[in-house]
Amino acid sequence: MTKQHTPYRTQTVKMPAMLPLYVNAAMHSANVKDWKLSDVCLTIKGWRCDKAKLRSYCQSIGVNKVGGYLPPAYPQIISFPLQMKLMTRKDFPFKLLGLVHLSQSVTQHQPLDINSKLDLEVKFDGHIPHRKGVVFFLKTDVYNQGELVWEGRSGYLFRHRKIADADALKSTPLISDSDLATLSFPQPLKSALPITRRYAFASGDINPIHMSGITAKLLGFKKPIAHGMWLLSAALAKVVPANGNIAIECEFKNPVLLPRSLYIKTDQPIPASRFAVFNEDGEEVHIVGRIAYQEQQSN
Repeated sequence: MTKQHTPYRTQTVKMPAMLPLYVNAAMHSANVKDWKLSDVCLTIKGWRCDKAKLRSYCQSIGVNKVGGYLPPAYPQIISFPLQMKLMTRKDFPFKLLGLVHLSQSVTQHQPLDINSKLDLEVKFDGHIPHRKGVVFFLKTDVYNQGELVWEGRSGYLFRHRKIADADALKSTPLISDSDLATLSFPQPLKSALPITRRYAFASGDINPIHMSGITAKLLGFKKPIAHGMWLLSAALAKVVPANGNIAIECEFKNPVLLPRSLYIKTDQPIPASRFAVFNEDGEEVHIVGRIAYQEQQSN
């Protein structure tokens, strides 16, 4: 799939440092009067993988050996600073503190060699009404020599009563309760604060709610919570191959308070097509997902 012309205003940038972005995020306030999402598309040309950061990321999700391909969720991780840069612009209408990551999709059109030179693009991709506010989407596209090789779409909830829609329809669950009950093949998933910190420094997502009990409590949480993208990455490491052509949809449910014993269950062993992560007694669901496998095109 080749790159198409879009109405976005493209700005080529360098990968931003995260600490200043968090400072800007803390100071950013909402302005929902006649709000709209920016048409700016941020792009980075010629991104190359930092092997040390990739190794640390892999270790944080339970993968001890770095293979020849980027893990399926990794492009989403490395594009997060660009998302933050878009959301800390003065024209972004929503407050960043309190945003809830509701959903994530990943489409890998071909395996991404760790030595590839890639172009990254991040832009807003619409919004939908919600009973508690509005859900907006950020799209990440990855190109290799002009060919679209990877896509990601993140859904975030901004809660605000003035723009909430009490009549907004509930979305259809990715996996029904009856199907959740049929998932089996349990595998343990280790979650603890040292793991979360390793992931935080490898990914750049150093949000204080993930870093310590003290900083989490300052922001209203009883305990530090695991990153949603860590949870998805760790789950995918157990259920899909890194070198596949895959389409993944997931929904984030209850946050993981650290430390916690987790289990991932699937509809079948690798390659699975449905998965969910539960707490140790199976009473609480943290993430659910569906996976579709596509045939790899020959050159």
